[in-house]
Amino acid sequence: MPENNIELAGNTNIKTSQVDKSVDTPADFTSPEVLYNKLIETIRQYHPSSDLSDIERAYKVAKEAHEGQFRKSGEPYIIHPLCVAIILAELELDKESIIAGLLHDVVEDTVMTSEDVAREFGDEVALLVDGVTKLTQLNYQHDKIEVQAENLRKMFLAMAKDIRVILIKLADRLHNMRTLKYMTPEKQKEKARETMDIYAPIAQRRLCEMAQQLKPIFEIGKNGIGKKEIIDISIALDSHELIKISVSHDAPNDAKTFLNAICALTGAEPVTIIENEVVFYRRSSNNDINHIEI
Repeated sequence: MPENNIELAGNTNIKTSQVDKSVDTPADFTSPEVLYNKLIETIRQYHPSSDLSDIERAYKVAKEAHEGQFRKSGEPYIIHPLCVAIILAELELDKESIIAGLLHDVVEDTVMTSEDVAREFGDEVALLVDGVTKLTQLNYQHDKIEVQAENLRKMFLAMAKDIRVILIKLADRLHNMRTLKYMTPEKQKEKARETMDIYAPIAQRRLCEMAQQLKPIFEIGKNGIGKKEIIDISIALDSHELIKISVSHDAPNDAKTFLNAICALTGAEPVTIIENEVVFYRRSSNNDINHIEI
């Protein structure tokens, strides 16, 4: 992130490099056991008394079903559904969504059927897995992706009767993009274009819907923002990824000015401005995707 000097309250100058965020997402080739422990730890942060036996069982079923399968990177395939489930847990989704995240590829890529999933984990989980499988099977004509994009987005949203299906599919695509470097350059460009034209607009739409429901966690008053406030905001982004801040009417600058300043200092991305409230997003991973010219 480039360094910028922005003057804050109290004539304090902070370089953007001083507010580097910590990294909490498992690196490539982390063992499945470590990833599973990370998943359970993440769930317990928002479901401290929850019975996680079904999640443990789903992990064991998925691991057995994908036994002998490997990703392009050479790592065991089970790492992918585990990482998808961790992303869903970071969003604090319900147990059924996390179980479906662990099982989202078993019907398409293994001998398991939708009936097997329903028998083992119930109809709700089976419907989520079935929905993700159908979205995965949508036929994209990559030479006409830009022309098709709007219709594909509409079809994507129409097919997913449960919003959780979309969230699982977005988590699936997010992890695939984080590990894009293991694909051929041609496949990288194809997946990147598909993501930009179809998945990114859907994710942005969902992000804005979530932003509307957020409650502000900070208020910027007449004294503006200083070093402490910027550090607190950065810590909040580490914990929640998506946060909302309100700007009081007696603040020294308008909401847009604060939005731009906070983004420059924290590396966050602007989501939206809702009257006197600003919403930011910063993902909890530094798994960089190599730059691709499209």
